[in-house]
Amino acid sequence: MRRRGPGKALAMNSPHGVALTSRISGLSAWPFELNATESVLLDRYIQRFSNTYPAFSGPTNPFLTVLLPLAMQCRVVLDSLLALSAVQSWENGSFGMGAAMLRLRQKALGGCRQLLSQLDMPGVELKGMHNQTIISVFASCMLLLLFEKLAGEGQENWSPHLSFIAQLCSQPLLWPVDKEFDFLLSLFWYNDLVRSTSLQAPTLSDFYLTGISAQISLDRLSSPGRFAFPCLIARISSGDPTVTDAEISAWDGRLDWFPSFALVASENAETYFHWDNLYLAMDPHFHRVEHLINTYNPTDQMIMSELYRIAGMVYRRQRESMWINQDLSKNRLALWAVQLVQLLPEGSPYESTLLWPIGIVAKELTLLDGSQRAYILLRLNTLERQFHMKHFSCVVDMLLNSWSASDAGIANTTNSTILLG
Repeated sequence: MRRRGPGKALAMNSPHGVALTSRISGLSAWPFELNATESVLLDRYIQRFSNTYPAFSGPTNPFLTVLLPLAMQCRVVLDSLLALSAVQSWENGSFGMGAAMLRLRQKALGGCRQLLSQLDMPGVELKGMHNQTIISVFASCMLLLLFEKLAGEGQENWSPHLSFIAQLCSQPLLWPVDKEFDFLLSLFWYNDLVRSTSLQAPTLSDFYLTGISAQISLDRLSSPGRFAFPCLIARISSGDPTVTDAEISAWDGRLDWFPSFALVASENAETYFHWDNLYLAMDPHFHRVEHLINTYNPTDQMIMSELYRIAGMVYRRQRESMWINQDLSKNRLALWAVQLVQLLPEGSPYESTLLWPIGIVAKELTLLDGSQRAYILLRLNTLERQFHMKHFSCVVDMLLNSWSASDAGIANTTNSTILLG
């Protein structure tokens, strides 16, 4: 395989080939063929997945600027990307491209094994293939991790991919210094955090706990506060009892730690608006969200920041055994979070980030919160239809089981095998 070179037309034998060739001309330095189904899947990835899955879809969106060029340079990465695209064929209780999805997944897994064998070949470093092979393996495993996550099988099929990537990322001497690896690292860190909150377990990586090392090329894009919130969550996941509501409340609300923002230069923390959260402690009754609407006229980003802040407070309580003041109970915070979800308009680019806070807070809705439960289920079903992804319906099943156990007074000790985020 060669690095990116002058554009060569893609050899495609379907009607979609002409349109795709014009759209991604210049990305491939080697010819390859796509059958009709694969052409459709590539087109869907470009038009649908890369634009609807991340919260940020600007010109530097790395789901296009990183993953697509890597797929044009390595067939294994391409097969992984096409398999992921097929996951978004979910509709009316089944995958419309299920057969192609599984075929491409198996092909990609076999290709990953071949790439790994190349790393053990003598003289690979001298041939200039070492970094490219590492990037290709990393990208393929990351795409397969997303595949398993969004396929929503509920059997932790994502676990081997995440564990392997954690081992790869624990060896910084192997890290190439380029934007591809920066994005893939960010994508791993995010999904590692999602895993920790889904299972209520420590993260596999210690990145959020130790801070950004000077060896990490992401430093040039990161200000100290960029990862402040995930650092707090990772500390809670690790069992750190010193995290307080005050620290979570003091978070400036920035959301540029999402993977889609990985290649966007960090802004100053002062540009992020921080809501006054005194209402959480001062109001003896439940405070309506209209208070914030009238006071701040919040943007979508502000709504999501506050929703993540509330989710962080709920998650802290879920991980602690100590008594929490009733004015700040998990249920009260969950009710506030539901109002924030209701406030976020349908069609917002931040809708793709709702699953993480919903997966945490919605479990705390009680039998008396029937209308709030019904709304959360309705919103998840809407998101399932909007994004054509099965894992939203899996979260519905998880919540129904959790609520059933709670209503019966049974402790629900089973953590989700679905990555909630």
